[in-house]
Order: sequence, then C-alpha cells, then structure tokens
Amino acid sequence: MATSITLDRVRAGAAGTFRLRRYGILTGWLIAVTIGMPLAFAPSAYARASNGLIVVIDGLPPNARPAVTIRGPAFRRSIVTSHASVAHIRPGRYVIEVRRVRLAGAYRRIRRGAVAFPMQTRLYVRVRVRRTARVVVKYGSIVNPSARPLPTRVIGVLGNPSNPTGVLLTRGSRAPLVGTIFTSGPRPNLPAGLVSRVTRVTRQGSLLVVF
Repeated sequence: MATSITLDRVRAGAAGTFRLRRYGILTGWLIAVTIGMPLAFAPSAYARASNGLIVVIDGLPPNARPAVTIRGPAFRRSIVTSHASVAHIRPGRYVIEVRRVRLAGAYRRIRRGAVAFPMQTRLYVRVRVRRTARVVVKYGSIVNPSARPLPTRVIGVLGNPSNPTGVLLTRGSRAPLVGTIFTSGPRPNLPAGLVSRVTRVTRQGSLLVVF
C-alpha cells in the first residue's frame, strides 16, 4: 500500500505529489525531504529580492558606447552598453560617473568623430536592502567636428530652454553667417545643451537675436 504526500513547491507555487512506500526506515528520509525543500529553492527566491542596480543610457546613437562608471561600497564597474544590470551588491550610496564620448562612426546627420556630452557628469543613487534601484543617464548634445561652439555671451534664450527657437547675444557679439552650426554642452540657460543651424539673424536694440 502506498501513501501520497502533497507538498507546496516554493518556486513554482504549484502542488507536487511524492509517493513513498510505508517503511519505518524511510521516516528520516521523509523528514529530510520536508525540511530540505525550502533550502533547495531558497537561492532563486533570494535572487529575485537581492540588492541591485539598473543603469539605462539615453541620448546616444545606437552605434555609440557610453563612458559610465559605477562606484560604491567595495564596488567598481564600467558600463559600455545602453542597459546594464548588477545584482548582489552591498546596500549603500553609489555614484554614477559619466564622461563625454567621441563617436567612432557616423549616424544619420552625426559625423564620425563627433563628441557627445552628458547632461550630468555625476549622479547619486542609494541601493537598499532587497531592492533594485534604477537610474537613467542622459547625454544631452552631440557636437560634430565641423561645428562651432556657441559664443559665451548668451544672455537668454527664446522658447523652451531645452529646445530653444533662438538665443540672445550681448552687444559686441559678431553676427554669425546663416548656415553656421552652433553647438553647446549643458549650461544654466541651456540645460539640454544645443545643436542648431542658424537660419536668421536680427538685431533688437543692443542685442543680437540668432534663430
């Protein structure tokens, strides 16, 4: 005669049936199976709830490699892909260091050798016990080799600072030629930087308005 014993599988959440012959010598083995079940599936349950960090890169062409380094408690790792995940790290404060990137290949209107500038060169994130933190690293502007840097005499912008329709230059600024490509990394009045082609130049009093 056989005895049916039903146990809950920790991992799958479904019931599993084990058939054992009724022998006294199997009592100890049955206890071992019953006690050992949670231990056998514990690593998977722990992996789902381990301390982790996910880093997502935004703003780079698909053929570009980011220059990002993660530093934390007894931890250091470089990120060279658009999405990275690390697990089983110590809880604590981590810093994400982001550097400019020189593109090795062309992509659409971006020329080979262009430089991508991060919107922030340093970000901070806290990893908590049995939690996975997520941080997004953004590159704001890409400067082509033949482009000119935006003059430093910018005193204001027209429209949305993250996507302006024009910039205001102070008195004494030289008027750029139509067709000039201006580029800039992030500034207080241009939080996302700037890559724009000049289409029109006008003067308003002592100011030079560049569209």
